[in-house]
Amino acid sequence: MVTEKLKKMKFKSNCSEKCIFRSRFFFIVINAAFLLFPSKILADPENNFVSLEVARAYLKRNPYIIAFYSKLEGQYSHLFKVEKVYMEGEQMTISGPVILSWKENKYRQRTYNLPDSGQVFTDELCGNYHYGYYRPMRAAFPLADLLGPTGGIYNYSSTFWTFPEPEVIPDVNKGYAAWLDQLPDVVKEYCLWWYENASIGPPVFHELIDSVLSIPEGGCRKPPELYVDYNHCPGEGCQYGEWTSLEQITIFDKPNGNKKIGEIPAGESFTAIAGNVYLTPMEVIVKESIEVYDSIGSIVLKPGRKYYVLSNIGEGHSKVWVNGRIMISSDAPYNSSQKWWVEIRTKSGKKGWIFPADYSISGSDYLG
Repeated sequence: MVTEKLKKMKFKSNCSEKCIFRSRFFFIVINAAFLLFPSKILADPENNFVSLEVARAYLKRNPYIIAFYSKLEGQYSHLFKVEKVYMEGEQMTISGPVILSWKENKYRQRTYNLPDSGQVFTDELCGNYHYGYYRPMRAAFPLADLLGPTGGIYNYSSTFWTFPEPEVIPDVNKGYAAWLDQLPDVVKEYCLWWYENASIGPPVFHELIDSVLSIPEGGCRKPPELYVDYNHCPGEGCQYGEWTSLEQITIFDKPNGNKKIGEIPAGESFTAIAGNVYLTPMEVIVKESIEVYDSIGSIVLKPGRKYYVLSNIGEGHSKVWVNGRIMISSDAPYNSSQKWWVEIRTKSGKKGWIFPADYSISGSDYLG
């Protein structure tokens, strides 16, 4: 059952298209990362609902909305920037400064006006506002694009829904390069946003979902380009302690270092103190549902969800990065970028680092 409700806005819609998109909406949303935390309903297609978290995540990236009334004779439509998204009773409400207003004549020709300074627009936000079916609210990209099979990642042809180009702004001399500087700040910001975003298509679905997941680490987080798994011993049976070299081993001053500071002769024992695994996180988009777990519990990653493969644990298990949360998977592919460096101490007390993969060593695996 839906735990949050939004009052539906009653506007006409194209029923055949709406049914198609509603079916697609239901299939993709219910089978996507929203289910990571089933107690928190982020979307309910049956009730034209998106949660406050989802709306805020979308509007943070695409903060402009059209309140479209200009088909009604004598009525102005407004383009405004959403600065507040909040619940007023059971209604999700948005408000922010007006950027541009216009009327349309019977030929759909527009007459634009810059608003009075400080003019603010406030109204209820329909849960389905991304679709563009319901009026007055229209967002930059329809939700159908966002929730399509590719999640927006390949949708480069998508364009803004009736969003005014900066060139239509009236009462401004556009005859010189710095004409944007004549505009009020809020209007200038819109123009710069339009130029930057008009051709890139909708946001990628799994990245939008990442930004609203309620996990201990919080937020939308990607791993660093170079990830270090400190004090990790990779592989089933891996252990530190007393090792014996079966061939001569070169000692370096630091992990990934080039400076040689000594050697361990073949047949000599030494102490492996600890080790780190250095790697490039490998991005994976889930094709078939997989389960991952940690000490808190397990979650199911549904098709379309993104995660990153980190270091190998052994027996087909790997550490994975799920939006900042380090978990374990038995279904992840192997990350071949891993480099295991081990800090050692020789019999003479000399410390340094070795790269065990280049040598034959006894004692590093208790399973033999």
